[in-house]
Amino acid sequence: MVYLDANVFVFAVLAKDELGDSARRILSKLKSLRARTCCLTMDELAWAVLRATDLATAIEACRAILALTDLEFSAVEYGDIWRMTENMRSWGLGPRDAIHLAVMKRLGEDTIVSEDTHFDGADVERLAIQAFADSI
Repeated sequence: MVYLDANVFVFAVLAKDELGDSARRILSKLKSLRARTCCLTMDELAWAVLRATDLATAIEACRAILALTDLEFSAVEYGDIWRMTENMRSWGLGPRDAIHLAVMKRLGEDTIVSEDTHFDGADVERLAIQAFADSI
């Protein structure tokens, strides 16, 4: 399995360039990927789309992602929030990225698809969106 950071979904919805194409290609191949993310991703997606467009488009984008049957959503648990604080201290991550790291580690995931380079030093393998899309 692979863990998809929120920016995969944000770029899939908003980017009209090669990065957006790569993100959309990843989402089109979910059946063979066995990919997961956490419910926090929907908050990040809604916020990014709302800031770039409008409420109706943000709702539509979230519903489109929620309708993807081959994407596994994991809840954020109480213990993940404790681990968030450790991840913030250990790796210098912001709160949301520290939560993503906590959730993926709890799930046993070691690989994250993300454009966020600050994951590079956070005890996980980060794969850039375009590189990952080219490999599948």
